[in-house]
Amino acid sequence: KRSLLLQYAAQLESMLPAPTLLNWDLRAKGHKLYLEPSAKVRHLQVSSLWPCLVEQFHVARLFPAERSRNWAWYRRLFYVCGMPVLLIRNRRGWLGHFRRIDPTGQTSAKVWPFLLLALIVWGMGEIAGYSLGIGLAQERTLCFDTHRSLYLNRRDRQLFAAQ
Repeated sequence: KRSLLLQYAAQLESMLPAPTLLNWDLRAKGHKLYLEPSAKVRHLQVSSLWPCLVEQFHVARLFPAERSRNWAWYRRLFYVCGMPVLLIRNRRGWLGHFRRIDPTGQTSAKVWPFLLLALIVWGMGEIAGYSLGIGLAQERTLCFDTHRSLYLNRRDRQLFAAQ
């Protein structure tokens, strides 16, 4: 509710780039979050390769930067050094999803190189967030969010125009 968000005052702006932090705080204060089942969203995913990788880097930087804002340098360093382990864990989660939606493995074999590249870029974004802070990630992410149709590949642009 609006009144609940207004209680955060100036703190709200810093929590919005990484909404998970806001959700954690609301739950810690005893609030429950519900999803509206009748809500409809029209969402475009960046589908051109280079813009997709750039967006993933900046999005990946947001959460760690906000989460670690007040941490000591050695705690940030610990997370940076542990990033390869976390990325391997994420990859294992992806494999589980692939096995569920594509038991034959034909599709996953085709997209595996891209996913590996995306995983590396995501890890670089998280490392940048933990080690360097938020930088311009919020502004760059907003650019992708507000002009998403510019970052579609040709096929997706045609599908979008047909709607």
